[in-house]
Amino acid sequence: MSAPCHVCLIGRPLWRDWELVERLVQKHEVTLLHAIAPRDLHLVAHSDIVAVDSRACDADPRGCVELLRRSTGAAIVLLDGGLGQREVATVLHAGAQDYFSEPFDFALIAERLTYLAESRSAARARARKDADGRV
Repeated sequence: MSAPCHVCLIGRPLWRDWELVERLVQKHEVTLLHAIAPRDLHLVAHSDIVAVDSRACDADPRGCVELLRRSTGAAIVLLDGGLGQREVATVLHAGAQDYFSEPFDFALIAERLTYLAESRSAARARARKDADGRV
């Protein structure tokens, strides 16, 4: 079995949905945050997946996605807090892996986060195997 990934859920709608949290903690390490600011990046630096509600981004979802991508290298999943189509396109262009709009289907979000986590674990395992083969 591959090593668990670290999943960070940022924003009240995410960490208040206990079904979502329960699904994730069965297989992964999970951190729950109310919001994200540059001073808090150390809390998510080791994350593989970051799911963030756009309302937790200090009114700048694109900047939040860019900051998280630069600081963590994690796969970013953005959840809508009232973004328009142009803003959604902008955050996807900035590096978000996926986007979900309200009303949230937390079972679907859990499946997507699990898929991304498993994909990242498999990629790490392949990279380790390749590195071991080169020694």
